[in-house]
Amino acid sequence: MSPSERELIGHAIARMRSRIMATTCAILGGSILWIATMLHLGREQAPGSMDIALLANYLPGYSVSWGGALLGLIYGAVLGALVGGVFAWAYNRLSPREPLA
Repeated sequence: MSPSERELIGHAIARMRSRIMATTCAILGGSILWIATMLHLGREQAPGSMDIALLANYLPGYSVSWGGALLGLIYGAVLGALVGGVFAWAYNRLSPREPLA
């Protein structure tokens, strides 16, 4: 790889904004858990299949109900924000700050 190509690659590496990444992951995480709970409420559970109610072991107060869906939305948003923020922070710490030489 030529030095000019390395310089182009170094400039192309984007910095992640941790607040934007945290917000995006919070919206996705909360939405996914809320939708999963709503879908689980709307269908009958087949015998022997995994049950989303097992999340109550990790998320205190969560249940497969309307209230649990709201609580799941909050849990999903908080956990998503934490994961997204930590990921962006780690990416920015590990990516080169200057063009590759």
